[in-house]
Amino acid sequence: MSASMRPKKATLTAEKELMAGQLLNFGMKVKASRRGSASAIAPLFELLSAPPGRRFPHLLPDGHRALKMGDVVAWCAERHNCSGRTIQRQIAYFRANGGTATERGPRADKGSSRFFRRHHNAAAMGAYLSLTWNVSSRAVHKAILRNRELLEVSAKNAPSYETVRNWLRSGDSKKLALALEGQRAYRDIAFWEIESGVLLPAKGRSK
Repeated sequence: MSASMRPKKATLTAEKELMAGQLLNFGMKVKASRRGSASAIAPLFELLSAPPGRRFPHLLPDGHRALKMGDVVAWCAERHNCSGRTIQRQIAYFRANGGTATERGPRADKGSSRFFRRHHNAAAMGAYLSLTWNVSSRAVHKAILRNRELLEVSAKNAPSYETVRNWLRSGDSKKLALALEGQRAYRDIAFWEIESGVLLPAKGRSK
């Protein structure tokens, strides 16, 4: 796989900073009295900033998986009691004003596992791969081990398969927020590993 396909940390960091500023500017410009508030299309910002071939599947704030842009437009329209055309107009306005932005999602708090409480990055990646791509617990475990340096997990503290599986099967209420954070941080890595055959999405999840 060519180096050009691999995530570039510096580029992604600069992009996030730019996107944060653009989001603030956009939110100030849209009139509060209209359905065109930034919050109505917030779930779309990240999609608009991603390359077309790397936008889906996309995890929405309520846990639904969107497979195409129309799914996200419909989702936004339903929750803000407006038409899909209104959402499309907001997107057009956003793009016309230089928007390729995303807003920062909610930050996850403590989880139910000691390992994942201490290794936030691993929790974000694990939740993202599990909830968005529905890969098996074993595949999530292997992905964490493969990327442990990036995730700041030492060899000594690497989790066992049972630790990962038990956490993914738990009722930890923070996993959705973690998955949304992981989506922003590790989407490029996931696509790269899928394209190279290292990570295999699955319909079912092994126990």
